[in-house]
Amino acid sequence: MVAVGMSGPPRDTDDRFRPLRPAHGARFAAAIILGPLAWLVAFMVVGWLADKTDVIAVFLFITLCSFLIALVVLLLFRGGRELERRRYDGG
Repeated sequence: MVAVGMSGPPRDTDDRFRPLRPAHGARFAAAIILGPLAWLVAFMVVGWLADKTDVIAVFLFITLCSFLIALVVLLLFRGGRELERRRYDGG
């Protein structure tokens, strides 16, 4: 395959998609067990807080925390993709 639209002379490339490695063993088991458990704990905490405090302020805080956690996780995923891309490109 010849690269098109790049500056410089054309070069042969193998641009097939290669996904990140899936989790194996202990990592996979931990994700399967801890993921639903974390959701259960979160629902229990939210239920308890709804009974004890000002509901609107608490849920806005929970929404903000969820957004920040998701942002950190997505940035980590992006970093992993970049590492795989550099490794695939050879440098």
